[in-house]
Amino acid sequence: MSSGRQLLIVEFMRPSLTVDRDYINRYQECIDVLRSSVAKNTDLDFTLVSGLLVADKLDRRRGMDETLPRLAKNDMKALEWHGLLERAEAQWEEFLAVLVARAPEDERLAALHGRVTDSASVLDLPPVNNQT
Repeated sequence: MSSGRQLLIVEFMRPSLTVDRDYINRYQECIDVLRSSVAKNTDLDFTLVSGLLVADKLDRRRGMDETLPRLAKNDMKALEWHGLLERAEAQWEEFLAVLVARAPEDERLAALHGRVTDSASVLDLPPVNNQT
């Protein structure tokens, strides 16, 4: 993914697998190779290549508590699946709350609003009146 002058490489590891040293080494090598390639191609507008590894059980293997912070300092971050999903859910709750506030009569939005936990309070918006 890219935005402006940043290229973000996102590596999704299958949920429930435990990340190991071999996987971390491949992740780091991938980012290093891409950084080198971007630096050699002067016609590319990217000035920053960073990485994000999404995986489960980041702390289960010995040495990860030292390796992952070291990689993060080099803009190669790691995030557990539940953290990614929590962030996504919070952002969608905010978005849904705005939509519901703008169109409270829309039954589709009202149904979604009912499935999302207390989404109106995220932005301090009034709850939707579901009465017809």
